[in-house]
Order: sequence, then C-alpha cells, then structure tokens
Amino acid sequence: MLPSKNPMTDGALTIGIVGGTGKMGRAIFHESLNREDMSTSLILARRADLLEADRSFTAADQEARSPIQFLTTVDKPSCRVMIDFSHPSMMERYVPALLRSPTPLVIGTSGVRDHPGFAGIEQLSRYAPVLAATNVSLGMSILFHMVKEISKLMPISYHAEVLDIHQRTKREAPGDTAKKLAQTLAECRGKAHQAEFPIVMNGESRGEGDLSIGVQALRLGYGVGEHTVYFAGPGERLELTHRVFDRSILAKTVLSAAEWIVDQAPGLYDMNDFYGII
Repeated sequence: MLPSKNPMTDGALTIGIVGGTGKMGRAIFHESLNREDMSTSLILARRADLLEADRSFTAADQEARSPIQFLTTVDKPSCRVMIDFSHPSMMERYVPALLRSPTPLVIGTSGVRDHPGFAGIEQLSRYAPVLAATNVSLGMSILFHMVKEISKLMPISYHAEVLDIHQRTKREAPGDTAKKLAQTLAECRGKAHQAEFPIVMNGESRGEGDLSIGVQALRLGYGVGEHTVYFAGPGERLELTHRVFDRSILAKTVLSAAEWIVDQAPGLYDMNDFYGII
C-alpha cells in the first residue's frame, strides 16, 4: 500500500526565512501557515538564544508540516527559495551557501544596496533569479510611478519633499523607500528641467530658490509605515501619501513574490518586474 500524501508538504514550495524571529520574519512565517502550497524548511537568526526563545511558537504552529531547521549560519540551503527581510549584516551568513548551490532569493532588507555584501547578491543573480525590493507593496510601486509622471509636470519653482514615518524601533532614518523616492524626484525633475536637484536629509535649512529635495524621518509609535511626497508652490500643495496598516499584507505579497521568482531566469529583478509596472 502506498503511503498517503500529506497535502501540507507534498509539492509545497519550501521557503527559508532569514531573520525569522523579527517582526517581518514572523509575519511571513505565520502567513505561510495559511498556504497549503508552502512550507517553511529553514529559519535563520543572528543568535541561537533568539531561536531557542521562538522555537516553541514555530514548532507549535508547524504541527504536521516538515521539520524546520533552526540555524545561525546556512551551509547548504534546504529550501527552494530564500526570503530575507532582516539586516544587511545577515547576508554573510547565507549568501555563500546560495552561491555554492544557486537558489532563488527575495530580499527586502533596508539599506541592503548600500552594503558591501550586496556584491554577493549581484553575483548570485548571474546564476539564480533574485528579487531585490525597496518596498513590496503594490501601492508603493504605483506611488513611484505617479511621482515620475508628476515630476515631469511640476514647474521648477515648486518645492518637493519626502516624509518617512515608521515605528519607534526602526533603525534607519530615513529608510530605503524614502531615499529612493527622493532619488526618483531628483532624477525625473532633473531631466524635466535640465537642472540639478540635490538631496538633503533631516531638516537642513534652505532658501526659497533652493532646488534641493528634503527627506525627513519621524520614528514614533507602533505603525507599520507611511510615506508622503509633497509638491508645494505659491498658494497650493499636492500631497501623495501611502500608508501600510497591517504587516500581514506585506507578508502575503512577499510569499507571492517568492512563488513568482522561482519561475524566472537568472537575473536581478525589482517589484516593477513583479507587478508589471513600467
């Protein structure tokens, strides 16, 4: 008699979660439990004591699914796709293993592109598909698209600013998304007006005719994230705001992105590729 199949594991997409004990890592793990076509096979954390502290809830929630490896360093990936929303310093703990055994990766760690370890991610993309995301939400991808289009239309006399609001515990201030919004503003306004729009951080004073783009960051409360782009001119102001109220919506998107990336050719992708936004 053939053994009965377990629908929770047979044919399931196995995922590894870097920073599985963090806020986003936990959200991704718990969201994966709602998917019968996915199974977590690996959780990586920076300290063994963090893994021990969380082993109870992961073991209880996993129940009938295949066993999870709890690691502080990956020697050989036991998953079909790795997901990293932790800290840039974690890359050295798993990227060498992914290079030895090319494995698709979804990475949305803040500050990752500015970290020396991102060279390893770029190297990996030659052999496996990699999705490097500044922000995974659909609304944010649309906001970037709107900022590009509006920047072409706004007169040079209108000022542009970016405000980044996150929970008190977020380390980066401003974060990657705010910086990229400012860079997008500077590039698009620069092309439209054949002028240079420098970026300044956190409240430097400027004159009325200054073309610089300011980026402000607030770290307060417990919200998931909010970004506003301002265009202000004589007697009026246009505000474009994106707010995330529930981290689970981001986790759902990450899992969908993981499904998508495993079917792509080797290369470095972003969320515009995933959403099909040009």
